[in-house]
Formats: sequence, structure tokens, C-alpha cells
Amino acid sequence: MVIVLRLLLPTAAAGLIAVVTLWSQFGIEENRFRLGVAQMAPRVIDSLTMVNPRFEGVDARHRPFNITADTARQADKTGDIIDLVQPKADITVESGAWLALTAAAGRYRRQDSLVDFSGGVNLFHDNGFTFQTPTLHVDVTNKAAESHDPVQGQGPSGDITGRNFRMTDQGNRIFFGGPAHVTLIGSSVDQTKQTVPGQAAPAARAIDPRR
Repeated sequence: MVIVLRLLLPTAAAGLIAVVTLWSQFGIEENRFRLGVAQMAPRVIDSLTMVNPRFEGVDARHRPFNITADTARQADKTGDIIDLVQPKADITVESGAWLALTAAAGRYRRQDSLVDFSGGVNLFHDNGFTFQTPTLHVDVTNKAAESHDPVQGQGPSGDITGRNFRMTDQGNRIFFGGPAHVTLIGSSVDQTKQTVPGQAAPAARAIDPRR
């Protein structure tokens, strides 16, 4: 028995040393780890998606604005163009009032602070005005917006519909393109003015939300 053990033990030790040496040369786990990172990194960057994102900023006069959404997906490699799902925007205008926007979808250009809303847009002014339109282009920095689609609105003074509309003067004036239809609350007059398509209707030339 002693003779047999003297032969087996050195043989077993030599075998273990050989196995450890070969294992260190293969480096299986390290190679697999490096290979996985090289394959997955480009995919993560190209399909970057954020849940409940929030974009905040201020304009040249230090008035704040913020844009939120359910999800945001990077649409280009630079990260400047972002596609939004269920976007919402809050903007403070010149008079200190605020505007709120909601839509089904949007595309945000961060560098230029431009947002294109689509899929049914709702625009709220804190003085009680509400407008609905299929699409809306918003210049966040200049507090301007426009839509080439039909618009309808309601407010403390009455209801209005137009062929299109644009918002200027830091969000304090809204122009409606004709033909436009205006119903004034507290008045028995229902005014409808027909104009050449593309021109503003005189009776619905502008609404000043500050009044």
C-alpha cells in the first residue's frame, strides 16, 4: 500500500498542476465577457429609450419651460432629435401666465428648442382658454406656435373655430385664419365671416388672452 501511494500521489499532483496551467492559458470567461460587450454596445446606443423623461430649460429672458413624456426615443445618433410618446409641455409667457400642451406624439429638437406635436393637440391657457387642433409646431424659445390644420377653441368670452391659427407676441395674441366662426357668450349675435382661403377673417383677427 505504501509503495502504491508513493507512486499515485506525485502523479496526481503533476496532473493538477497541468490542469491549472492549461486553464489559465485558455482564459474562457474573460474572452466571453469582452466579446459580449463589443457586440451589445452599438445596439444600446442606436435604440436608446427613456421612460418618464423630463427636459427643462429657460429662454433668453430666463423664463422656465419643461417638457415631459411617457417615453422618449433617440431618433438620431447625435441625440438632438427625440421622439416623444404622450408629451406634455409647460411654458411661461411674457405676462407671467402659463401655457400647457398635451398630445399623443411629438418630436423634440433640443438644440433649437422646437417641438412638433401631433395626434390631437390640446392647448390650455391659464386664463381659461382651451384649443384643439390635429398638429402644432411650437417654438419654445420665442413662445410662438402655429398650426396649418383646423382649430377650435373655447374660453370665457365664447367659442371660435378657424381654418388655421398662429400664436405670437410671446403667447399673448392668437390669430385665426378664415373662414372663421365666432360665438360670443352673453351676446345674441352669431357672426360668420367668409374670406378668401388663406386670409385671416376680420371678425376673428386676434384674441388677446390677457383681456
